[in-house]
Amino acid sequence: MNVVTRLTTEPANRFGGNRACRDSEVTSAPPTVNLWVLSGSLRRIQTMKIGQVSKQTGVAVETIRYYEKIGLLPEPEREDSGYRRYGPDHLKRLLFIKRCRNLDMAQEEIRQLIGLMNQPEAGCHEVDQLLEHHLHHVQQRIVELQALQQEMQALRAACASEGQVSECGILNSLKQGTKTERALDPDNHIPGSH
Repeated sequence: MNVVTRLTTEPANRFGGNRACRDSEVTSAPPTVNLWVLSGSLRRIQTMKIGQVSKQTGVAVETIRYYEKIGLLPEPEREDSGYRRYGPDHLKRLLFIKRCRNLDMAQEEIRQLIGLMNQPEAGCHEVDQLLEHHLHHVQQRIVELQALQQEMQALRAACASEGQVSECGILNSLKQGTKTERALDPDNHIPGSH
């Protein structure tokens, strides 16, 4: 049977130097490094505060907190002072989420992918289906964006450039509504976002 003991490294004490102590003995400044002892061997795990994670991933602090709130990112341990402490698994998950968002995946799609990742023995057909569905959405968006481009070009051509705002063809067209507005897809992939 393996015995796991968590040790933390405290900042220098009044006599100089750092000392390792058990969690129950930690009473001063927040730890910056957690050491896990597994069957006599030390494995070093660097933990970070939310600002450090934000800098390393390029994800805003508020976004990281939001991902925690909605359950995409597991809640990190907290210090006695209330500061969050993130480990390597949080960093990996956050980078995964960021890559998915860069592909314009919705939160629910990301949640499904995370659920599938937690079933490593399962077949990947569900991942393929999810990606196929998302690809179909992207293709629809391309068609919508091309129509939008044509409409914006038509709006631009409606303006004589030399005139007063009261006579502006662009503003008058926008007051009447646009073709795109009238043709919005009610079955949008991400309602309210596109």
